[in-house]
Amino acid sequence: MTLDEWALGPPVLVTTCPVTFDVLCSDAEASTVADAANRGCVDRVVLACDPGVQSGYVLAVRLRGGVVVPIAAWVLGQRAIAGTRGRPMRPAEGPTAGDHARLVGLVVEWCRSLGDDDTETAVPQPVIVVEDWFAGVNPNTARDVARHFYYVEAAADRHGVRYVPVHNGTWKKAWLGRGNLRSDDAVVAYAAKAHELYPQVKQWSGAKVSDLKSADAAAALGIAAWYMETEST
Repeated sequence: MTLDEWALGPPVLVTTCPVTFDVLCSDAEASTVADAANRGCVDRVVLACDPGVQSGYVLAVRLRGGVVVPIAAWVLGQRAIAGTRGRPMRPAEGPTAGDHARLVGLVVEWCRSLGDDDTETAVPQPVIVVEDWFAGVNPNTARDVARHFYYVEAAADRHGVRYVPVHNGTWKKAWLGRGNLRSDDAVVAYAAKAHELYPQVKQWSGAKVSDLKSADAAAALGIAAWYMETEST
């Protein structure tokens, strides 16, 4: 099986917001996952999310024996909306609840496509793992993060899959070595960590925040990795 057969990115995922999509595994890894699915050896599927007006997602699987394979990354971005009289700026609007639901639904269908629901080789339903952090200096930022956190929860509920909130300091301490980094320092640090593991993802390269097109999915990769390594099954 090749990655092209999985059809996880645009134009299959139709949203109202801009979508950035990156493949994180090779065709060989894709075939390994498909073979494991056929033998009933996919232990866990995780869709991790760093929520916000730009929401980063990473899809990863854990095979029997503990091997973790990140599959793909998405960023649901912001779109400009026209200003109105008395508000000449062009404000940005983040993804909608429907955008989050469509991505979760795509991953649910992907899991079904890998195995047969009527046999013991069925692939587990994905677990939606989301960073839980509403604190911040800017109350508008806290409000936006909270909104998208609950959008993802609603998407998981709509598709009948498990939803797990993860405190931000928990996974960051494991991923970066500490959990109390300043915001900009954390962005650069987890992007650097992700780029070290997946140098083909150019959006994660850069030594400062202004160099990074988006590091939201890099954070989601850290959340997925932490959950895969620490959950009890």
